[in-house]
Amino acid sequence: MGHCRTMMAPAGPAGTALRREAVALFRKFVDAFPGSPLSPAALSSMGAVLLGEGKATDASAVFDELAKSYPNSEAGQNAKLAMIRSLLEIDQPQKAREVLAEMVRDADQYPPEQFLTAGLLLVDKRE
Repeated sequence: MGHCRTMMAPAGPAGTALRREAVALFRKFVDAFPGSPLSPAALSSMGAVLLGEGKATDASAVFDELAKSYPNSEAGQNAKLAMIRSLLEIDQPQKAREVLAEMVRDADQYPPEQFLTAGLLLVDKRE
C-alpha cells in the first residue's frame, strides 16, 4: 500500500500528503511485522521517500535501522550505498561522504564492490 502511495503521488501538497501517508504505512508495516521478509524493502522504500522529500536526517535514521535490523537482507546490505547514491542525487555530498566514512569504520560488514561503487559515485559528482 505504501509503495502505491509513492507511485501515484503528484507534485505539490497532494503528493506530499500521499508520501507522508506512505511513510506512515511503511512504518506501521515494519512495526507490526518486523520478521517479515518484506520489512527490509519497506524500510528501504521509506528511506527513499524521506530522501526525496529532503528529509536526509530522517532518511539516515531509517537506513541505519535497516542496516542494523536486517544486516543479512539484500536491502540491509545495500542500505548505506543506497543512501550515498540518494544523497548525491539531492546534492548533499558532505552527508554522502559522512555515510561513506561510517562504512569505512565498519568495513568488515561490506563487500569491496560497495566501496568501489561509492567511490565512483563520488568521483562522478566531482566529490
